[in-house]
Amino acid sequence: MRYQVLLINADSATSRLEQMKHQFSRAGMHFSRVVGVASADVSDELYQQVVDSSRNHRDYFHNLSSRDVATYLSHRQAWQELVNSGVDYGVILEDDTVLIDGFNELPNRIRDILVPWNMIKLAEPYKRERSTVYTHVGAATVVRYEVVPRGSCAYVLKRSAAEQLLARTETFFRPLDVDFQWWWEMGLNVIGLKPYPVKLSHRLGRDMRQAYMPQAKAQRRYVKLRHKAKFWWLNKQSSDSNPGDSTATLGE
Repeated sequence: MRYQVLLINADSATSRLEQMKHQFSRAGMHFSRVVGVASADVSDELYQQVVDSSRNHRDYFHNLSSRDVATYLSHRQAWQELVNSGVDYGVILEDDTVLIDGFNELPNRIRDILVPWNMIKLAEPYKRERSTVYTHVGAATVVRYEVVPRGSCAYVLKRSAAEQLLARTETFFRPLDVDFQWWWEMGLNVIGLKPYPVKLSHRLGRDMRQAYMPQAKAQRRYVKLRHKAKFWWLNKQSSDSNPGDSTATLGE
C-alpha cells in the first residue's frame, strides 16, 4: 500500500518544525508539510462560514473556540492533501508529537493488518479508554475501543475515508476529536495500534489539561446531558452492529 506522512505545521511554529525534522531524520523517514491554520487566523467571518452555529447550540454543549476551528481546518487541509496525492493512506501528525523508537516500522505493521479499518489511532494522549484485543501484527496489537479516545495528534486515514470526511465537514459543529468519537456518523471504522508509536509532547507548548477539559468553557448543561445520553446509546448500538467486529470478513 502506498502512503504519505503528513505533518500539520503552522507558519508561526518554526521551532516545532525543526524538532519534527530532527525526529524524522533520526527515524530515516520523510514527511510532507501541511500548512496548518493558527488560531489567530480564524476571523469572525471565517468562523461564521465554517461553523454550523445553530447545530452547535442545539447539539453540542459549548461554543467552538478559535483553536477548535483552527484544528479542524488544519486537518481538513491534510485530508485534501491525502486525496490529491492518490496514495492509499496517510499518516497524519500534529507538530507537537514525539515519535517512539520503532516508528519507522509503522508501514510494515499497517501492511499486515487484515481486519477492516479506515482509521487507526496512533496515540491516546488524554483519558484512557477501554479497548479489546482484536488481532496481533508482529509485536503490535490491534485493538477496538468501547469509546474512541479523544485527541487528534496522530492517526492513519485511508484516502477513501478522507474523501468522506471532506464531504461531511464543509461545516462542522463539534471539535474534531469529538467527531471522531461519533465514528458512525462520520463513516469511520476505527481501530488502534498498541503500543502506540506516537505520544503527545508537553514540552512543545500544549497543556494537556486545557486541551482536553472543555469544562473550562461556558457549557449548556441540558444539552450536555442530552448529548452524553445520545452518544452512549448510539455508540453502543453502532458498536453492536459494527461491520468491523470479530464476525466480519477480514480485509477491505
